[in-house]
Amino acid sequence: MIKSYLKIAWRSLLKNKSFSLINIIGVSVSVAICILFFVYIRGEQSFDNFHSKKNQLFRLEITNGETSGKTGKANSFFSFLRKGDEQVNNLLFSPSIAEEIQHAFTEIKNITCFEDESLLTGAELIKVNNQLFKEQHVLYADSNFFKIFSFPLVEGSAYNVFSLRNNVVVSESIARKYFGTLNVLGKTLQTAEDSSELFTISGVAADAPYNSSIQYDLIFPMQSSQGFRNASKQRFADMNYFAIVETDKNQSELLQAKLNEW
Repeated sequence: MIKSYLKIAWRSLLKNKSFSLINIIGVSVSVAICILFFVYIRGEQSFDNFHSKKNQLFRLEITNGETSGKTGKANSFFSFLRKGDEQVNNLLFSPSIAEEIQHAFTEIKNITCFEDESLLTGAELIKVNNQLFKEQHVLYADSNFFKIFSFPLVEGSAYNVFSLRNNVVVSESIARKYFGTLNVLGKTLQTAEDSSELFTISGVAADAPYNSSIQYDLIFPMQSSQGFRNASKQRFADMNYFAIVETDKNQSELLQAKLNEW
Protein backbone atom coordinates (compact mmCIF):
# COMPACT_ATOMS: atom_id res chain seq x y z
CA MET A 1 0.00 0.00 0.00
CA ILE A 2 2.73 2.43 0.96
CA LYS A 3 4.68 1.52 -2.18
CA SER A 4 1.63 2.39 -4.28
CA TYR A 5 1.28 5.77 -2.58
CA LEU A 6 4.96 6.51 -3.20
CA LYS A 7 4.62 5.62 -6.89
CA ILE A 8 1.57 7.87 -7.28
CA ALA A 9 3.37 10.73 -5.52
CA TRP A 10 6.45 10.31 -7.68
CA ARG A 11 4.40 10.29 -10.90
CA SER A 12 2.55 13.41 -9.73
CA LEU A 13 5.86 15.17 -9.10
CA LEU A 14 7.17 14.26 -12.55
CA LYS A 15 3.92 15.27 -14.22
CA ASN A 16 3.88 18.74 -12.62
CA LYS A 17 7.60 19.53 -12.41
CA SER A 18 7.35 23.33 -12.13
CA PHE A 19 4.54 23.27 -9.60
CA SER A 20 6.32 20.58 -7.56
CA LEU A 21 9.64 22.48 -7.63
CA ILE A 22 7.97 25.67 -6.35
CA ASN A 23 6.30 23.76 -3.52
CA ILE A 24 9.51 21.94 -2.52
CA ILE A 25 11.54 25.17 -2.50
CA GLY A 26 8.82 26.96 -0.52
CA VAL A 27 8.63 24.24 2.11
CA SER A 28 12.45 24.04 2.33
CA VAL A 29 12.81 27.79 2.83
CA SER A 30 10.03 27.83 5.44
CA VAL A 31 11.61 24.97 7.40
CA ALA A 32 15.05 26.64 7.21
CA ILE A 33 13.65 29.95 8.51
CA CYS A 34 11.84 28.18 11.35
CA ILE A 35 15.06 26.39 12.35
CA LEU A 36 17.00 29.69 12.28
CA PHE A 37 14.37 31.39 14.44
CA PHE A 38 14.43 28.47 16.87
CA VAL A 39 18.23 28.53 17.17
CA TYR A 40 18.24 32.33 17.59
CA ILE A 41 15.53 32.33 20.27
CA ARG A 42 17.18 29.48 22.19
CA GLY A 43 20.45 31.39 22.05
CA GLU A 44 18.81 34.55 23.42
CA GLN A 45 17.09 32.57 26.18
CA SER A 46 20.39 31.00 27.23
CA PHE A 47 21.96 34.36 28.16
CA ASP A 48 23.19 34.44 31.78
CA ASN A 49 21.51 31.12 32.59
CA PHE A 50 24.83 29.62 33.66
CA HIS A 51 24.89 31.62 36.91
CA SER A 52 24.09 29.27 39.79
CA LYS A 53 22.22 32.09 41.58
CA LYS A 54 20.36 33.29 38.49
CA ASN A 55 16.93 33.17 40.19
CA GLN A 56 18.17 35.37 43.02
CA LEU A 57 20.01 38.02 40.99
CA PHE A 58 18.36 41.30 39.99
CA ARG A 59 19.67 44.53 38.49
CA LEU A 60 18.93 47.77 40.31
CA GLU A 61 17.58 50.49 38.02
CA ILE A 62 16.59 54.10 38.67
CA THR A 63 13.46 55.62 37.21
CA ASN A 64 14.11 58.71 35.16
CA GLY A 65 11.63 61.10 36.76
CA GLU A 66 11.45 63.47 33.79
CA THR A 67 10.39 60.73 31.38
CA SER A 68 8.49 58.52 33.80
CA GLY A 69 5.67 56.79 31.95
CA LYS A 70 7.10 57.67 28.55
CA THR A 71 9.15 55.60 26.16
CA GLY A 72 11.02 58.53 24.68
CA LYS A 73 10.31 57.04 21.24
CA ALA A 74 7.97 58.23 18.51
CA ASN A 75 4.63 56.47 18.27
CA SER A 76 4.35 53.92 15.50
CA PHE A 77 1.98 51.26 14.25
CA PHE A 78 3.64 48.80 16.63
CA SER A 79 3.44 51.06 19.70
CA PHE A 80 0.81 48.77 21.22
CA LEU A 81 3.51 46.12 21.63
CA ARG A 82 5.23 48.35 24.21
CA LYS A 83 2.08 48.85 26.28
CA GLY A 84 2.83 48.13 29.93
CA ASP A 85 6.56 48.53 29.35
CA GLU A 86 6.69 52.28 28.94
CA GLN A 87 8.79 53.11 31.98
CA VAL A 88 12.17 54.60 31.10
CA ASN A 89 14.88 53.53 33.56
CA ASN A 90 18.53 54.37 33.97
CA LEU A 91 20.53 51.13 34.05
CA LEU A 92 23.57 52.73 35.68
CA PHE A 93 23.53 53.02 39.45
CA SER A 94 25.53 54.51 42.31
CA PRO A 95 27.62 52.25 44.58
CA SER A 96 26.95 54.55 47.55
CA ILE A 97 23.17 54.24 47.07
CA ALA A 98 23.54 50.47 46.61
CA GLU A 99 25.37 50.31 49.94
CA GLU A 100 22.55 52.21 51.66
CA ILE A 101 20.00 49.83 50.12
CA GLN A 102 21.87 46.77 51.37
CA HIS A 103 21.82 48.11 54.93
CA ALA A 104 18.14 49.07 54.67
CA PHE A 105 16.65 45.72 53.56
CA THR A 106 17.08 42.35 55.22
CA GLU A 107 15.85 40.62 52.03
CA ILE A 108 19.16 41.52 50.36
CA LYS A 109 21.92 38.99 50.85
CA ASN A 110 24.64 40.69 48.81
CA ILE A 111 25.18 43.47 46.29
CA THR A 112 27.92 43.78 43.72
CA CYS A 113 28.72 46.90 41.69
CA PHE A 114 30.89 47.06 38.61
CA GLU A 115 31.78 49.61 35.95
CA ASP A 116 32.22 48.68 32.28
CA GLU A 117 34.94 51.00 31.05
CA SER A 118 34.03 50.39 27.39
CA LEU A 119 30.74 52.25 27.93
CA LEU A 120 32.63 55.34 29.13
CA THR A 121 35.87 55.50 27.16
CA GLY A 122 35.45 52.77 24.54
CA ALA A 123 38.74 51.05 25.43
CA GLU A 124 41.56 51.02 27.97
CA LEU A 125 45.29 51.12 27.26
CA ILE A 126 47.29 48.48 29.14
CA LYS A 127 51.08 48.50 29.37
CA VAL A 128 52.96 45.22 29.83
CA ASN A 129 56.76 44.99 29.53
CA ASN A 130 56.92 48.27 27.58
CA GLN A 131 54.23 47.09 25.16
CA LEU A 132 50.86 48.82 24.82
CA PHE A 133 47.62 46.91 24.32
CA LYS A 134 44.17 48.35 23.65
CA GLU A 135 41.51 46.32 25.46
CA GLN A 136 37.75 46.67 25.00
CA HIS A 137 36.36 44.81 28.00
CA VAL A 138 37.82 46.33 31.16
CA LEU A 139 35.77 46.28 34.35
CA TYR A 140 36.14 47.93 37.75
CA ALA A 141 34.34 45.78 40.33
CA ASP A 142 33.93 45.38 44.07
CA SER A 143 35.02 42.39 46.14
CA ASN A 144 31.67 40.58 45.74
CA PHE A 145 31.95 40.20 41.95
CA PHE A 146 33.22 36.60 41.89
CA LYS A 147 31.15 35.62 44.94
CA ILE A 148 27.85 36.52 43.28
CA PHE A 149 28.52 35.66 39.63
CA SER A 150 29.47 32.15 38.47
CA PHE A 151 32.62 33.14 36.60
CA PRO A 152 35.14 30.45 37.62
CA LEU A 153 38.67 31.41 38.61
CA VAL A 154 41.39 29.24 37.11
CA GLU A 155 43.94 30.83 39.44
CA GLY A 156 43.26 32.72 42.68
CA SER A 157 40.43 32.77 45.20
CA ALA A 158 37.12 34.62 44.87
CA TYR A 159 37.47 35.78 48.48
CA ASN A 160 40.79 37.63 48.18
CA VAL A 161 41.53 38.46 44.53
CA PHE A 162 40.61 42.08 45.29
CA SER A 163 42.11 42.24 48.78
CA LEU A 164 44.48 45.03 47.68
CA ARG A 165 43.75 48.17 45.67
CA ASN A 166 46.47 47.35 43.14
CA ASN A 167 45.25 43.79 42.39
CA VAL A 168 43.89 42.81 38.98
CA VAL A 169 42.18 39.71 37.58
CA VAL A 170 42.81 38.81 33.94
CA SER A 171 40.99 36.41 31.66
CA GLU A 172 42.61 33.25 30.31
CA SER A 173 42.88 34.82 26.85
CA ILE A 174 44.60 37.93 28.21
CA ALA A 175 47.04 35.86 30.30
CA ARG A 176 48.10 33.93 27.20
CA LYS A 177 48.17 37.10 25.08
CA TYR A 178 50.44 39.01 27.49
CA PHE A 179 52.60 36.25 28.94
CA GLY A 180 51.99 33.08 26.90
CA THR A 181 50.94 31.09 29.97
CA LEU A 182 48.27 30.87 32.66
CA ASN A 183 50.89 30.93 35.43
CA VAL A 184 50.82 34.70 35.77
CA LEU A 185 50.04 35.26 39.46
CA GLY A 186 52.35 37.96 40.81
CA LYS A 187 53.16 39.44 37.39
CA THR A 188 52.50 43.15 36.92
CA LEU A 189 50.95 45.55 34.42
CA GLN A 190 49.99 49.23 34.19
CA THR A 191 47.06 51.28 32.93
CA ALA A 192 47.04 54.52 30.99
CA GLU A 193 44.86 56.10 33.68
CA ASP A 194 47.64 55.82 36.26
CA SER A 195 50.95 54.79 34.70
CA SER A 196 52.75 55.35 38.01
CA GLU A 197 50.99 52.42 39.72
CA LEU A 198 51.81 48.78 39.13
CA PHE A 199 48.94 46.30 39.28
CA THR A 200 49.71 42.77 40.46
CA ILE A 201 47.79 39.88 38.91
CA SER A 202 45.96 38.12 41.75
CA GLY A 203 43.71 35.85 39.71
CA VAL A 204 42.97 34.35 36.30
CA ALA A 205 39.31 33.99 35.35
CA ALA A 206 37.94 31.63 32.72
CA ASP A 207 36.87 33.52 29.61
CA ALA A 208 33.30 34.77 29.86
CA PRO A 209 30.90 32.54 27.86
CA TYR A 210 29.53 33.92 24.59
CA ASN A 211 26.04 34.00 26.15
CA SER A 212 27.10 36.20 29.06
CA SER A 213 25.87 39.79 29.08
CA ILE A 214 29.00 40.62 31.07
CA GLN A 215 32.21 40.34 29.06
CA TYR A 216 35.65 41.01 30.54
CA ASP A 217 39.35 40.97 29.68
CA LEU A 218 40.68 42.59 32.86
CA ILE A 219 38.90 43.30 36.14
CA PHE A 220 40.34 45.91 38.51
CA PRO A 221 39.17 46.67 42.06
CA MET A 222 36.68 49.52 42.17
CA GLN A 223 38.90 51.37 44.64
CA SER A 224 41.67 51.60 42.03
CA SER A 225 39.53 53.87 39.82
CA GLN A 226 40.48 57.50 40.21
CA GLY A 227 36.93 58.56 39.33
CA PHE A 228 35.48 56.35 42.07
CA ARG A 229 37.96 57.65 44.65
CA ASN A 230 37.20 61.28 43.78
CA ALA A 231 33.43 60.68 43.95
CA SER A 232 33.73 58.88 47.30
CA LYS A 233 35.93 61.61 48.75
CA GLN A 234 33.46 64.33 47.75
CA ARG A 235 30.45 62.12 48.66
CA PHE A 236 29.01 62.33 45.16
CA ALA A 237 26.72 59.64 43.73
CA ASP A 238 28.94 58.16 41.02
CA MET A 239 26.28 56.98 38.53
CA ASN A 240 28.56 54.89 36.30
CA TYR A 241 28.06 51.42 37.77
CA PHE A 242 25.80 48.43 37.31
CA ALA A 243 24.40 47.21 40.63
CA ILE A 244 23.30 43.58 40.99
CA VAL A 245 21.35 42.43 44.04
CA GLU A 246 21.41 38.89 45.39
CA THR A 247 18.21 38.29 47.35
CA ASP A 248 17.31 35.61 49.83
CA LYS A 249 15.23 32.88 48.20
CA ASN A 250 11.58 33.79 47.49
CA GLN A 251 12.11 37.36 48.72
CA SER A 252 12.34 39.18 45.39
CA GLU A 253 8.71 40.32 45.11
CA LEU A 254 8.63 41.61 48.68
CA LEU A 255 11.91 43.43 48.11
CA GLN A 256 10.64 45.05 44.92
CA ALA A 257 7.58 46.41 46.69
CA LYS A 258 9.71 47.78 49.53
CA LEU A 259 12.27 49.28 47.14
CA ASN A 260 9.63 51.15 45.16
CA GLU A 261 8.30 52.65 48.39
CA TRP A 262 11.84 53.44 49.60
